Amino acid sequence: MTYVLNLPLADIDELTEELDGPFMQIEGACSSSFRDGKGLIHVGRAAARKQTRARILLKVNQGESGPGWGDGFTAQSLEVGVCTIANVRQRFVEGGVESALERRKQVRPSKLRKLDGAREARLVAIGCSKAPEGRARWTMRMLADP
Repeated sequence: MTYVLNLPLADIDELTEELDGPFMQIEGACSSSFRDGKGLIHVGRAAARKQTRARILLKVNQGESGPGWGDGFTAQSLEVGVCTIANVRQRFVEGGVESALERRKQVRPSKLRKLDGAREARLVAIGCSKAPEGRARWTMRMLADP
């Protein structure tokens, strides 16, 4: 499904701030240099991924202030995949500018914890205690045995 974007000026202002960062100001969201893409800059403190997503939204904008580029041309000019363009469009439509620019939060951690809090506390207590008789220190194997 292709989403047609018609960005309001408030969203365009927010995107320009993301691209500019604190180093550079654009004279206004309606300036002609911004509309034709020459106002996009390569400095600032925003992450490269965030800047690319902002550029995608600005280029595919089909409102009066946007060039309305197609997905293929946008993907080629910004050196991203067509699926990336579609995903950014979808995230913008479903969640707004912030959702389109930011990374998604993980639903669950990458690695599940092997020990719960009580078992971890017990392991730390054993590890910090005096080593068994005949040993200089605890080994991993000794800690693994109950």
